[in-house]
Amino acid sequence: MGFSESCFSRRGKPDIYACILEAAVNGVVKNRILLKANLNFTQAERFLDYLLERDMLEVTSVRRKRLFRVTKKGLKYLHEYRELNSILSV
Repeated sequence: MGFSESCFSRRGKPDIYACILEAAVNGVVKNRILLKANLNFTQAERFLDYLLERDMLEVTSVRRKRLFRVTKKGLKYLHEYRELNSILSV
């Protein structure tokens, strides 16, 4: 599943969390998350901290770059989020 329109339209926190987690499925640098989730630096910091504190994202270092990667818990959130959206978008 690619990035949904909700990543670029008016959205709530659950939508933003999903956009960030979608961006981080294969591991990405912070700048890529900003672009894919359509966030500024300050917003991204706040949302990334929230997701990291709840073990939905993890940070690894590869070649001196910090990569953000979705965890199993984050994947579960994405699955549930998509399920709920499919039910509600009748």
